[in-house]
Amino acid sequence: MSNKTAEIYNYIAKLYQTSLKSTAEEIEKKRKFLASVHKISNILFYASTTFVVLGIIGFFITNFFISDEATQTILTMLCIFILFINVPISTICGVLKVGLIIYYTKLVKEKLLCKLYQALDKNLKYIPGGFKLPIKYYVFEWIIKMINKNIDEISMLEAQISNLSMLLPRYDHIRIDDVILGNYEGRDIKIIEFSLIERQVYHTSENKIKIKFIETFHGVLFQTTMEKQINTNVFIKLKGSNLKCPRGLEKVTLESNEFEKIFETYSNDQVESRYFLNTTTIQNLIDLNNAGQKTSSYINGNKINLIIHAEEDMFEPDIYKPLDNPNNYFEIIFQAKVILDMITKLKLESKTGL
Repeated sequence: MSNKTAEIYNYIAKLYQTSLKSTAEEIEKKRKFLASVHKISNILFYASTTFVVLGIIGFFITNFFISDEATQTILTMLCIFILFINVPISTICGVLKVGLIIYYTKLVKEKLLCKLYQALDKNLKYIPGGFKLPIKYYVFEWIIKMINKNIDEISMLEAQISNLSMLLPRYDHIRIDDVILGNYEGRDIKIIEFSLIERQVYHTSENKIKIKFIETFHGVLFQTTMEKQINTNVFIKLKGSNLKCPRGLEKVTLESNEFEKIFETYSNDQVESRYFLNTTTIQNLIDLNNAGQKTSSYINGNKINLIIHAEEDMFEPDIYKPLDNPNNYFEIIFQAKVILDMITKLKLESKTGL
């Protein structure tokens, strides 16, 4: 464990004792109750859904394979009764378990995590993500967003993503989740967790129009600056990702075979891009990848955009982990720390490269 890591552990432990303990213990009482209700809702949801499926199967078997009218009538009524009882239970439990997670996540982020992120740097501001639904129900989330009083702030954050549209896969909507803004080790930074959502319209076999939403990308945009300013655009794409190369850039072949196996590099200046991607820079990017940080990069002037590819939501509390033990949310803090430490890992203060 590095001195910096130990320092942050100690800081958070001290912060917990001096500022967060009473709040954490108060929320912990609610967490225990919410976790119990969530667990019961889960059990009832899967049990009632199973009965719904069995009821539907039983209904078809009864009507297609049983010829005796009296038996058919009894079994049909039984299947209808099973559906009548279990469909509402399944629906209510499904809504309840999603609602509990939304409520708990909002509570923890607003009461605890806003203070915790300042353990990394007092100049950081944490803006918790808002209301979220499963992607297939995004239309309801979009309507809620339109009437949100913070729409201007959301639009400003979405603009940061839109500015990189030439790199991103197709999308119709941008969903902004958790955001960290401010200054870290003397550099202005933005960390924006986001999803790109595509609206697909298609016709069914009955010639009806259907609309569905799919997630085309999920990750984190990390923006900062470096000392050196370059006079070209450099795009370093993680191989296998669905990002796309901007127009006007051409492939750059580098001498590192290991780097070439992980990334594809594009630029509009072969000479300066190779000068920029010196041996140290290449190794730092390889090390980040080997440490589990799957990133693509777009550099323009002295501006750096690191796009972190993530499969799951980051910075999310777990309803089944006690809050009165700070060890259970250190992981959330260190997700942010790993991103922020790219400033030092990539040597952004260097005037000869990253």
